Amino acid sequence: MELSVALEGCVWDAQTLSAAGAAIPVSKLPAILAAALVACDATDGLVDALIEDPSRCSFVPAILQCSTAKSHECLTAPQIESLGRLYGGQTNPRAQAPIYPGWAKGGAPG
Repeated sequence: MELSVALEGCVWDAQTLSAAGAAIPVSKLPAILAAALVACDATDGLVDALIEDPSRCSFVPAILQCSTAKSHECLTAPQIESLGRLYGGQTNPRAQAPIYPGWAKGGAPG
């Protein structure tokens, strides 16, 4: 990956996570990984706690939305939005072409 693209990705991540309420605490990462594994581990035909091809992963962060009290097992609406942006990567709004691919689903965000 070209250095400028890698730096652009770091800036994208920092801007995404610095929005009001968007930061995802380390304590919530196990819940994100667990949900991604439930959604995607078996896509390769083997349940082994590994996501072989994250590009085929159908994990949707919204399934972790807190319904009542906030806990380490769920995400707030701003955290859901930031996680979706981190996984989705950055695109050029005019050309709709990817600039930075984003995080692999099942990988740690931010």
